[in-house]
Amino acid sequence: MGTIKTASGKKVQAYAAEGDLPEGHVPKSNIATAVIKGKEYTFPEVDDGQWLNLEDAYDTINRKQQVFLDNLKSKLDPLTEAAQNRKAIFMAGGPGSGKGTLLGKVGAYDSNFKVVNVDDVFEPLLKAKAAELKLPEEELMNLDHPEREIRSQQGKLFVQAQRETKEKLRELIGLNADIIIDGTGGAFNQIKKSKEMLEDLEYDVAMMFVDVDLPTTLDRNEKRLALGGRKVKPERVEKSWAAVHKHRGSYDQLFGDNFFLYDGSEDRPEGEDARVKALFQNFIK
Repeated sequence: MGTIKTASGKKVQAYAAEGDLPEGHVPKSNIATAVIKGKEYTFPEVDDGQWLNLEDAYDTINRKQQVFLDNLKSKLDPLTEAAQNRKAIFMAGGPGSGKGTLLGKVGAYDSNFKVVNVDDVFEPLLKAKAAELKLPEEELMNLDHPEREIRSQQGKLFVQAQRETKEKLRELIGLNADIIIDGTGGAFNQIKKSKEMLEDLEYDVAMMFVDVDLPTTLDRNEKRLALGGRKVKPERVEKSWAAVHKHRGSYDQLFGDNFFLYDGSEDRPEGEDARVKALFQNFIK
């Protein structure tokens, strides 16, 4: 935070660091040791330590050292402003419902949003494992594989992908990024908790729900493997589809005006894409 020189000629430097400390933590002084005329003395380098808000700190600190607080405030103000305008969007819809396609249609990939999707980590891991095992990619991308050993490898990689995705999400939040959390939305309580956490961090939060009937979802899932994506077991698709559609009404209530329902069927009404794009663009302003 800078360096100042006291009246006695002593240089004082100040530093700031972002981080969390245990509740009730009390700052402690370092103990300095000096030998004077052959005798060792110990004394505190800091007289006292307190936690203060910025306003009280200005009243407490030595007047000449207030420049440290000025420098700190100048660095925090842009972060505070950015934090007040942050946006987060949850995607919801069954496997193969077309959530990624919708993001392209509304312009999400051309915006400042960072998309967090476990598939973006999981699928490269599957392909890398296929190369390691000298197997065709389709062998690992098919989550309905008949061999138990292959399914075991897939399960381990999915756990790894989930862990890396969570770490990426935490990192993006720490960077004040606008984020899109692309998942199926089958776990209502988990999304409710995540929404509350993001709102506590002063995010504006919305949900885009892609509504597609089960036969279409199953058909699209079947075609994903041929398009280079991963195919999920049909029974798992049905279970996931049922879970997310079960909570559609609850999500509508939870997100209120920021719940954007999209008809993802092949015969959707004319103008549906433009309608949802306008909702998205208005939300991100």
